[in-house]
Amino acid sequence: MYLQGTGNLGPSIVSSLAEHGFEVTVLSRSSSAKSNLPSGVTIIEIDYSNQESIISALRGQQAVVSNVGWQIIGEQYKLVDAAIEAGVSMFLPSEFGADLSNAKAAALPVFAGKAATRKYIEAKAAEGKISYAYIVPGNFLDWDVKVGFSVNAHGTTTLLDGGNTPFAATNLDAVGQTVAAVLKDPARAENRAVFVANAHVTQNQLLAAIKKARPGFEAKVEHVDSAELEKKSWQALQEHDYMNAMIGFIKRANADLSFGLNHEGVDNELFGVKSLTEQEVDEVVARVLGAQ
Repeated sequence: MYLQGTGNLGPSIVSSLAEHGFEVTVLSRSSSAKSNLPSGVTIIEIDYSNQESIISALRGQQAVVSNVGWQIIGEQYKLVDAAIEAGVSMFLPSEFGADLSNAKAAALPVFAGKAATRKYIEAKAAEGKISYAYIVPGNFLDWDVKVGFSVNAHGTTTLLDGGNTPFAATNLDAVGQTVAAVLKDPARAENRAVFVANAHVTQNQLLAAIKKARPGFEAKVEHVDSAELEKKSWQALQEHDYMNAMIGFIKRANADLSFGLNHEGVDNELFGVKSLTEQEVDEVVARVLGAQ
């Protein structure tokens, strides 16, 4: 069972589950999501405000993987309750990013919904009602380069604190692979965080990789202090400029090691995630840019 098979990460998870022989049912707000999913995947269009319909859709499922978006990420407790009522044994909440066992990261507003979900599901697990696993891959490496989040191949890069802070990064397909590996043998990941990372990269390293892929590339950068960016993000939040606030908070977490986004991929070998060399990171960047 999979909640939200669309978006940036959804198709990679659904494809990996299908490739590993799982019977996958996707719950989505729209049946149009089927066009992006592998053949053989069942899609059920649901209304997330209708708890009974969610419970009904979850009956008979062994696990739920949630990839719900920011609009309802703080309401995953309802999905946890529905899963428990339906008899689901394991729930993977919509994490797929920072390590929220880090108190500084968990305190950032951008992660508030995820942190609340952790607290809720851990309480339910302590009561023996359900088990959980958190997938913690850091940033999405290929997606990051594609959309210009940390570095911009087509415009100006906001270079934070000099651009030399290493952060964990994982390709989308490797995240999907991790989810499938966890569900193949849930006991290995039961009630804990799974830390994977294809690589630890810096902004300057990624800019150098872009230069290798595009010899004529000249990076345009704006130097920004990440602590100042955090202050501006809090101000933006007060002014209801939510998107810029949330992006700022994520970038702040990337730039400061104390927020824990440089975690080691200690579970790579256990769940079959490859650690990439610097040359292989360059190849990822070249592949992404070549597809644009």
